[in-house]
Amino acid sequence: MKKGHQVDIAIRRGVQGKDLESLNETIQAAFIEVDEEERVARSALSRLEAGIVRRFGDLRKPTV
Repeated sequence: MKKGHQVDIAIRRGVQGKDLESLNETIQAAFIEVDEEERVARSALSRLEAGIVRRFGDLRKPTV
């Protein structure tokens, strides 16, 4: 948002740094962390989906 000579910026994962090199390292580390979190989440979701499919399969089996 711009008010006169002042500009305010709102972002989700902003970082501050003194130079571009340190910012680059910080951002690379953040991307690696997000990738790992997403991998863990995808793995958990796959396990949940497999469990649901197994349970639906069990429901279709005739009971004796």
